[in-house]
Amino acid sequence: MRAKIEPILTIEDIEAMKLRSVVFISVLMLFSSGSLLAQGLFRGFGFPRTVTATGQAEVLGPILVTMVQGPAVAGTMVVDVSPLQITNANAADISVNATGLTVGATTIDTDNHLVKIPVMAGGGASGSIRLEGIRVAVAGVGINSFNAKLSWPDSLNVLIEGTSVPVIDAVRGGLTAQSVGNRFTVFNGQVYGSGPTIRVSEGYASAFSNSSQFGQTNSTKIQIRVTDFPDNLQMIFPTAVTANESAATLNAFEGVTLPRANGRNELTYVFSKAANSDETTESFDIQFTINVLGPVPEIQPTIEVGLAPIGGVSSSTDIPRYAEDEITVQEGSSRIISKILYWTGINASLQNQVHMTNPSSRTANLTIDALNSAGQAISGTGIINPAKVSLSANQSMVSTISSLFGTTTSISSIRIQSTNPDLLAAAVVSGNGASGSVPFVSRAISSAFFPVVNEGAQLQLMNPNSSTATGTLTLHTEDAQVVTSANVSIAPLASTAIAVQTAFNSPPSGYISAVFSNPVIAFEWFGETKPNLVAIQPAASANPLFIPFVVSLSGLQTDVDLINLSDQTLTLKAQLFGGTGSQPASASL
Repeated sequence: MRAKIEPILTIEDIEAMKLRSVVFISVLMLFSSGSLLAQGLFRGFGFPRTVTATGQAEVLGPILVTMVQGPAVAGTMVVDVSPLQITNANAADISVNATGLTVGATTIDTDNHLVKIPVMAGGGASGSIRLEGIRVAVAGVGINSFNAKLSWPDSLNVLIEGTSVPVIDAVRGGLTAQSVGNRFTVFNGQVYGSGPTIRVSEGYASAFSNSSQFGQTNSTKIQIRVTDFPDNLQMIFPTAVTANESAATLNAFEGVTLPRANGRNELTYVFSKAANSDETTESFDIQFTINVLGPVPEIQPTIEVGLAPIGGVSSSTDIPRYAEDEITVQEGSSRIISKILYWTGINASLQNQVHMTNPSSRTANLTIDALNSAGQAISGTGIINPAKVSLSANQSMVSTISSLFGTTTSISSIRIQSTNPDLLAAAVVSGNGASGSVPFVSRAISSAFFPVVNEGAQLQLMNPNSSTATGTLTLHTEDAQVVTSANVSIAPLASTAIAVQTAFNSPPSGYISAVFSNPVIAFEWFGETKPNLVAIQPAASANPLFIPFVVSLSGLQTDVDLINLSDQTLTLKAQLFGGTGSQPASASL
């Protein structure tokens, strides 16, 4: 019987076995990792372009996704352009070109702002997908540039670089416009100025387009609109205009004579590009002629230019289309400020109303500003300043200050800028024993006379100028002797209230004269128990003066303060008239 001999393992044998085990495990791991290698590795690139700020269907820059290791597994490549709204009419209008890969039909998820491209399994070691033609709404979004996000959700394919790629590098106005040459003006029934011209230009190269790519349905259009159109005036525009820099043209879409029979004083030009249009910023000079057909009223036409067609994100199928945004190339009667009215010394503790009347036959467009005592525009949550109001012919409007601006806090002065020189406005004040009205004033004055120095008199001054106004207030006795003076300085658009009893130590009688370096707006408050408000205007130069309302009942009395500004003694005859025209009394002064 043989004895069983067990092998004896040396330390060297044990180390060799360990090495073989490590090698075997490594080989197993290598083979088991084969499933990880069966996936596509991709890089993303963006080629951004400039888009129009008012565009509702702007084309993003191309996107290129390259496969740097393949083959690819089946999956869906997703382009996320949120929060931009996708405005392609059809997914088929988006161009997808695959090299070395197979892709399916592109789809759009409008609600989630996604473009999806299905990719089939396969391909070699490399490949690419080029995507171009995604249209988005840019108007009102407030971006200056934009990146699209790329991903492979629920797929073994991986983006190792370029998950966010630039597709917009600038957002600009697509149109610029200005008046060149001689402006035409209507004055005294005549038209002055010959050869008026409107120059319209691209805001950047290729802003205008008449391509048929990516679902584009029409060419860029330029719309010219004329409002404030006077009777018996005719404007004739050219049927075609060639660019100053190329052979591109603007061609009239309909007639070229305004006004139209349908009452719309608009005309449209259609852009047709030249061979080098995409690399050239083009401009067009549209020269028109004016014909006078009869007596022309003194109304200045307003001319505006804008991109067309006009449409919203989803309210139109026109591509391209734009949010409405006109450029004014000539301001007319509805835009030109022809009258400015002021009221200062507003007391927020009282009830303040503004009465406005347009007695003319044409509309008055008003811009109404509320200013604090420092001359700053009132602002804050819920405040509307300036307020915009349009008064039709012969229309009147009554509004409280709070309903106009949403507040009364800190308002010291109101300025009304009107496009109609016939506008009238008055302030009506009531409460705390006060009840009265005063007209807004349109004439600032460099010198003034304040007739009342007692009865709690206050001088309300406002500087309507763009530079500081300084002045001197001088107190006079009733016989014109100078008592004392005080200086005042008012910043631009600022206002101040001067209490006479404080500034001049409570004078019992007399008047105040004032001289200013710049014209100011002046009012005066006075009256111990029933305050009165007076607009200070230049002294009257007419010999006869009429005081239309006199009261001497129920504890009321009417005082007439007269100041002789000449160097001679004057004798006046005052005649009292009754309501029927009778003359019950007269007196010599």
